[in-house]
Amino acid sequence: MTIDWAALTALIAVIGSGVTIFLAWRKAPIESANLRAETDAHISEIALTLIKPMKQRIDELETSGERQRISINELEKRITELESELRKERSEKAEIAEGAHRLVHQVESLGASPVYRPPAKRGTGELKKP
Repeated sequence: MTIDWAALTALIAVIGSGVTIFLAWRKAPIESANLRAETDAHISEIALTLIKPMKQRIDELETSGERQRISINELEKRITELESELRKERSEKAEIAEGAHRLVHQVESLGASPVYRPPAKRGTGELKKP
């Protein structure tokens, strides 16, 4: 009986290839799980590095918003004060104008001609509401 060395070599190569394919097939899920775990860890790491700057930015915006609210409240208070002052000034102006009109009438009723005539009355001096 003679051994065909070429056939025997080919048979051993086929068996070796089969064993290699089988081992690779068994190892693939393990490597896939490892790769998935590494990917998840990397994604988590990236997400955590992005969270810190975002939290800082949120804090900055909240601080800025609080400063703006304080500024708005102060400006609203100042507007209220100015409106009050304007009403007072208009009231005083109306009283002065009314006094001038009375003096003109008094001078005319005495038969004289007044040196100054105040402008004609316009409106009530009330602050218009928007």
